[in-house]
Amino acid sequence: VGTKLGIPTDGRGRVEIEMMGPGGERIPVELWTSDTVWEGAPAIRISLRDLTETRAVKQKLARQKILFETMFNTIPDGVVITDTRRRILLANKAMEKEFGYPPEELVGNSTEMFYAGREQFDQTGSAVFEADAPKQSGFYKTDYRHKNGNVFPGETFGARLFDAKGNWIGNLGIMRDISAKQRQERERELLQKQLAQSQKMESIGTLAGG
Repeated sequence: VGTKLGIPTDGRGRVEIEMMGPGGERIPVELWTSDTVWEGAPAIRISLRDLTETRAVKQKLARQKILFETMFNTIPDGVVITDTRRRILLANKAMEKEFGYPPEELVGNSTEMFYAGREQFDQTGSAVFEADAPKQSGFYKTDYRHKNGNVFPGETFGARLFDAKGNWIGNLGIMRDISAKQRQERERELLQKQLAQSQKMESIGTLAGG
């Protein structure tokens, strides 16, 4: 019978099976076997543990993981989570759009690879991402470097992450290329200057014409 159920019959072992509950419901069970002696003869000891609650917890965690990954990869800005040494633990799909690197290529690397130079990397570390930084979080602008070598202006929200006991466990960075935004601002400023100049010339013309 044990062999048919997949239960180890030749020493210590473990298997998961389903048993029928008192109401006819199926109950997942973890079963262990171990050698023993009963009334002077070799025997097998069988121990059982109901896995219903354990399975429910695993399913809940699996759903939460899917929800987190979906949310993480839906964020349109580049997002990375690092350890306290600024080594990348997680990166979302938008990092490929912003920097040209697929997420799997980033894990394990230092975030220094994103910056235009060492100076920018050190400056942001001193401002937010080091143990003695004056702020735990904040926005900053700096120059970043794309995988193709192009340098571009970026706006970032950076924060140190802490566990429930207040221990620093890592950092969060949410990064955005603001090249288009700055170009639009320059164009708007230019148009405003041209409009002001045009109005000034119009006023001069009006005065000159009496």
